[in-house]
Amino acid sequence: MSYLINPYVFGGGGDPPFWEELGRTTLGSANTDIAVSSFPERTNLMILDHYTGASNSSIVTGSQFNSDTASSYNVRTSVNNAADATLASQNSIENLGFGNTTSAFGVSFVENIAGQEKLLMSNYMSQNGATTASLPPLYQNAGKYADTSAAITTVTQTSDSAYTFDADSEVVVLGYDSTSGGDSVWELVTRKEATAPVVLFTTDTFTPKKYMFVRMLIMGQTTDPLVRFGTGGVVDSGTNYASRYSYNNGSSNTWANGTAFAAGVDGALSSMVEMYISNTADYDKLCFGSAVHNTLNTTTEFHVKWKSVGNQMDVINLFKGATAVADAGSFIEIWGFD
Repeated sequence: MSYLINPYVFGGGGDPPFWEELGRTTLGSANTDIAVSSFPERTNLMILDHYTGASNSSIVTGSQFNSDTASSYNVRTSVNNAADATLASQNSIENLGFGNTTSAFGVSFVENIAGQEKLLMSNYMSQNGATTASLPPLYQNAGKYADTSAAITTVTQTSDSAYTFDADSEVVVLGYDSTSGGDSVWELVTRKEATAPVVLFTTDTFTPKKYMFVRMLIMGQTTDPLVRFGTGGVVDSGTNYASRYSYNNGSSNTWANGTAFAAGVDGALSSMVEMYISNTADYDKLCFGSAVHNTLNTTTEFHVKWKSVGNQMDVINLFKGATAVADAGSFIEIWGFD
């Protein structure tokens, strides 16, 4: 069985450093906070949040660490690729303003060194309604927790109000450092490599996981690749996608009622794409990611809602009409955990 080795650490003896699951909290009933407490110290944290809904559309969520509710947090945030806003001396790192009561998904990365201020980067998005005419809002954040007395061993996602997260909302904390070893929480569920130019580049049907990480290398074609998901091994080509995407940190482009979503750029001879997906059966699938292309180092960022309730995604497809979308050596690699 293959596992995801953390890509930022190389060399050394013994087991390589893996992402371990340090703790998880799933709400049994609605609550204003979701706390993952007293997990072992690690210098690198990945926090995955899946909120099943909220009691009020005015809810604003934030991250607190080590049960610190003082004005110890600063954040720079952008909503839908608009101009940055800065919030200093806050009681949390604001990460998401729902704007609706439907589900939401986010991933945060935290540098967690005891004697230094803790730095955070995150991406969050929400479903924003039950149809693909409603576009998913996105929130991109860079923050810090200005404490140098201890490493983070408790994470609380708080609504900072009387509003509540719905039951089954969940926070998962992963971590790694030089002491991490053994089996990673991220398992390789499938890998498909092209052996010749292909018009439809589709993975084999794989065992779905609740949280998914996808890496693609798309080589040799000059067309803008489009991505589709599917369930039961069948790719969905209906108007069930709603997405926002931007190039080179520019303003958002939108595609409502789409038959796919864009993850590339015209003219690129090669692209590397990475994305995270919340793949819970009972909710629309929420996905965000980024890509870099060899054309003038162009970048793409995208946030996608795929309307598919009642099933989990178990196949991914790349295409571009009748034109070959990928040359030999291109691959789609998918990791996941429940």
